[in-house]
Amino acid sequence: MDAGAALSFVFPWNAVPGIFIVIAQTMAGLCSFALARRFLPVRAALFGAACYAANPYALLIVYMRSDFAELLACALMPLVLLRALELCGLVENRHGSLSRAMALFAMAFAGVWLSNAPAGVMATYSAALLFAWAVLAKKSLRPLLCGAGGLALGFGLTSFYLLPAAYEQRWVNIAQALSPGLQPSDNFLYTMVNDPEHNVFNWIASSVAILLMVMTGSRGLRRTEELLGKGKAVRQENCGACYCCFPLRRRF
Repeated sequence: MDAGAALSFVFPWNAVPGIFIVIAQTMAGLCSFALARRFLPVRAALFGAACYAANPYALLIVYMRSDFAELLACALMPLVLLRALELCGLVENRHGSLSRAMALFAMAFAGVWLSNAPAGVMATYSAALLFAWAVLAKKSLRPLLCGAGGLALGFGLTSFYLLPAAYEQRWVNIAQALSPGLQPSDNFLYTMVNDPEHNVFNWIASSVAILLMVMTGSRGLRRTEELLGKGKAVRQENCGACYCCFPLRRRF
């Protein structure tokens, strides 16, 4: 990886992985804080940034997979989301001009693509869906046009990588990507195959996935209960107000 190679000019090779992880997770915290700060107070945004930087999947990458390219792409994802929200007008554009917002989105988008190609594909689909949702929410084609311009500019920034990669596809045996042990059916939750190392990793990854789903679901249920409690309190206040008004109507 280019970033790791650059670090090797400054630090010894045995220290590069740890330094790269610190840099990537610090970037993840900063990017997620910038996103959360648009919607939350400072303390809540700091807590959210800490949770994102230390999320279980990031720890799985660090301690098991060592997929540093994906780690860097995950660090940039909140920034891509923030710039996409600004570009399509769903949050305030604090940069003063549409062209600047488009350029910032394109740079963050290109950064994900240059870090990890599968993450770039996910970022592309996610941004396209977000722009489509903005069209429906704002009932205007402007978010779609702005988003298309940002995506085109982002792909232009990565063309020095994407064009040679597209040309060199014929040199790659794509079938190896779905060789035994790498197929989706071999990597479902708690699937066991004839590979002990694969089984250990899949068990850990499955446990992390279940933990994330449970945490997300419990938070969603708690939020639903809070909203239902507020709705019940409002209904009780309305009933009380009506009950107080009826005697006045009888008097007059």
